[in-house]
Amino acid sequence: MVGTVLHRFGYAIYTEVPSDDFNQMAPILENMVSSFRISNLEGVIPYAQWSRRSSAHFTFYYYSNSNAARDIDTIVFEHESGFDNITRTIEVSYHGKVDYYLYPSENILYRMTRRPYGFAMAEDNECHVLYASRQERQSVGHEATHVIPYHTLGEPSETLLGEGIAVALDQSSDNHDKTVAELIFLDRYVPLASLLGENWFKQDQLAAYKQSGSFVKFLIDRYGITKFKQLYVSENFLAALQTIYGWGLAELEDEWKTAVSPAWEEEEFP
Repeated sequence: MVGTVLHRFGYAIYTEVPSDDFNQMAPILENMVSSFRISNLEGVIPYAQWSRRSSAHFTFYYYSNSNAARDIDTIVFEHESGFDNITRTIEVSYHGKVDYYLYPSENILYRMTRRPYGFAMAEDNECHVLYASRQERQSVGHEATHVIPYHTLGEPSETLLGEGIAVALDQSSDNHDKTVAELIFLDRYVPLASLLGENWFKQDQLAAYKQSGSFVKFLIDRYGITKFKQLYVSENFLAALQTIYGWGLAELEDEWKTAVSPAWEEEEFP
């Protein structure tokens, strides 16, 4: 039986042994359990031994001898500022705290979660991110923006919207419009209709993330957050576009690409 554990992967194994036979059977059972080992966690510090720091809206967990420990005051300030920007932009009040796990390396992140990149467990108010150094870390806002809307708006009707808002509010200095410009120049642009449903995960992931973020930012900046919040939880994305914005996806896509065109006029491509 596969079970969910704190590491986000594992087995739950049940067996019954007569009490009189337990001592004899224990070594056999231990060998059997060892054979199910999924990942070598030798040298990995268990979560219960991680350092902890609480702030107004977050509880941070990190290795005591890590760069995250050294930078924790800055991390708290950045994430609280990011939290304020995110909740102000989407006009929500979020109650409770986000559990924020800062992994000191990609290797440890993968060994403890079986995930190659950071992720959010939105329903559990958890974010798991890489923080190796100031230069090698994930953005302040991306994963938190999965958690906050989940508990204030609801689940997104499309991955394009859920990942789009997370990219748009990642609190980084990245210019996602310029990345879209480069994708168009390199003929790697993916039509938005091809980013709907499960197809989102089948496309070039740079295009999927950056286009989603740029498009969502456009909808919010051009038409306001109220309409976007209605679209975010709509039951039928395509129908909702027409009802809420008065335009279909193709028309809004053309308007968006026209709006971001200065980004590729400013950019010089070889």
